[in-house]
Amino acid sequence: MRYYFKTTHEDKRNNRTWQNLKYLFKDVNLIDGTVDSLIDISSSIEQGDTIYFSDFSMLKDDFSSMNQLVDFYMDCYKRGVELCFINTPGCDTKNIENLFSIFKSFIDKEDRYKYIRNIVNICGDCANNGRNMAFDLKSASLQLAKDNGTVIGKRKGSLTNDPNVEKIKSIILSSAKTFGGKLSDKEIMEQFDIKRTTFYKYKKHLKEEKPIKYNVIKLS
Repeated sequence: MRYYFKTTHEDKRNNRTWQNLKYLFKDVNLIDGTVDSLIDISSSIEQGDTIYFSDFSMLKDDFSSMNQLVDFYMDCYKRGVELCFINTPGCDTKNIENLFSIFKSFIDKEDRYKYIRNIVNICGDCANNGRNMAFDLKSASLQLAKDNGTVIGKRKGSLTNDPNVEKIKSIILSSAKTFGGKLSDKEIMEQFDIKRTTFYKYKKHLKEEKPIKYNVIKLS
């Protein structure tokens, strides 16, 4: 069986990992709720089953401490429940086991879980460092763009989200007396059912731009 636990961060970010995973694996079950729900449900999940997570660092944020997370991780590991972290696969139980197998012959059997626990802690630190670096790089990229004169986000008064912007601008450009047409502002608003605020916002942009950009719509 496959399961997926959605972290708090995913809801805040509108993360689509759950939807994508459900499309990929039709039989995946959502574990919804708090970490307590996850721990309770995981105790009944059987050996060979898999619990998917988006990211180790995001999961860590939902636990009260790293120790609590590692306790949960080790419980699943000992019972043969596979943990799979989609964005931080280095923390997967399978990868931890493969890493440990390289030097397990040099470690006493009774110390096995102690060493695996330490490896999980190290992997957690690596995942957290990776997230911090990604954040720093994104911040640096935005700052570099600003320094180069790029406007970040939507400009105040921008019309780019309006799918009819080109059509309406063309109507205003070909019809309004301001641009050599025959209709008054009021006549255009009434004839083409354009709201007053929208009309004057478009007209203002037209005055600021080069009219040659638009394919003029001629009135019949």
